[in-house]
Amino acid sequence: MSSLHADSITKTFKDKKILQDIFIGCTSGEVVGLLGRNGSGKSTLLKIIAGLETADTKFVRIDGVILKNVSQNRGMISFLPQYHFLPAHVKIKNSIKVFTNRENAEKLFLHPFISPFLDSKPRTLSGGELKLIEILLILYSESKFILLDEPFQSLAPQMTDEIK
Repeated sequence: MSSLHADSITKTFKDKKILQDIFIGCTSGEVVGLLGRNGSGKSTLLKIIAGLETADTKFVRIDGVILKNVSQNRGMISFLPQYHFLPAHVKIKNSIKVFTNRENAEKLFLHPFISPFLDSKPRTLSGGELKLIEILLILYSESKFILLDEPFQSLAPQMTDEIK
């Protein structure tokens, strides 16, 4: 079982402290929710842990390995942003090959939520269809930890239940 330890995270935008001395930890297999009002720093915290945003101070460790930059996160942390991240002109089947290993790609090619869209490009999909595909790509990645920022935004309630 892997463990994620993020500690001493602080972030300032201009003169406003958004995050101050944040600690969060979990082990693989756990589902942890991060709750707070809009603008309270939830997305910023996730981006800092994923290595996509700089912090004033931070300490992130997975299984004794201290992660100092985004290149060290490969295979450790996958991040689903609020916005769509797939290239608009690349077929879904080609994106699957980039984001997953061969075994997981085969599973996704056969997945009933994805198989109808394999030859589609993200720009031709609805927001909900694209979000569902992006969630599944992240969930089928080989990372020890997966950070999801607003994962159910744009999804129909039935799809939300399926993902849960």
